[in-house]
Amino acid sequence: MATIHKTSQPEVSLMLTADRSQDPSAIRAQELRREVSGSVEFGQKKLPWISCLAFLCLCALFLPNCIAEPGKAYVLFDGKSLIGWKSNEETPDVFSITAEGELKVDGGRAHLFWMGTDAIPAEFKDFELQMQVKTSPQGNSGIFFHTVYQESGWPDNGYEAQINSTHKDIRKTGSVYAIQDVEHDAPSTDGEWFDYSIRVQGKTITILVNGTVVNKYTEPENPERKRPGVRLSQGTFAIQGHDPDSITYYKNIRLSLLD
Repeated sequence: MATIHKTSQPEVSLMLTADRSQDPSAIRAQELRREVSGSVEFGQKKLPWISCLAFLCLCALFLPNCIAEPGKAYVLFDGKSLIGWKSNEETPDVFSITAEGELKVDGGRAHLFWMGTDAIPAEFKDFELQMQVKTSPQGNSGIFFHTVYQESGWPDNGYEAQINSTHKDIRKTGSVYAIQDVEHDAPSTDGEWFDYSIRVQGKTITILVNGTVVNKYTEPENPERKRPGVRLSQGTFAIQGHDPDSITYYKNIRLSLLD
């Protein structure tokens, strides 16, 4: 916290030191010099008050570009690069961009975490995450949310929105994995792009496929979990690479923050 210090000055009234016949404008100039002669302390350094004011103005100018705004849509994957994303490389080279601008997930277990950019942070609470997804036969993937970066293993924190059309796992697309599942009959079809939306507001998770709600789960107070990190809090996203035989495609990944 900045502490304002006034530089040492004789504690004598201006009216006693100034010539009473002096022009009023000159007296005011003396007062202004005293007012701007203060300093602000940052750590062990004292900076002139005017310099600090200029610095704060610059911060105010650029700050809007560094904070995501509720209601505004942000592109997390544009088909050109993985800027802002980081794979934990548990299995190398699982995530790649195709010539068509699609994110291909193929090769084994790994997770691609959203680490943030200057414009979009890496920690969210209430949000809607939208994307288009295409599964392949026997493919399995998912989106973790309210999670944190992890070097290996299935993420310990947050929930997973399952993506699975025909993999042997009975938990299909739209499941809040192992918490409230869509079993056996998937609302998605291998080889066909579908719109996938994950919405978190308060304690409620809503998952939509092609605009239709397929799952709605409200977390109870103090839920009992085998893994204590599986609960709503806040955090980032991770795209799952599941196993060597699973291939899944993603595109047009967009984020909106909710009030």
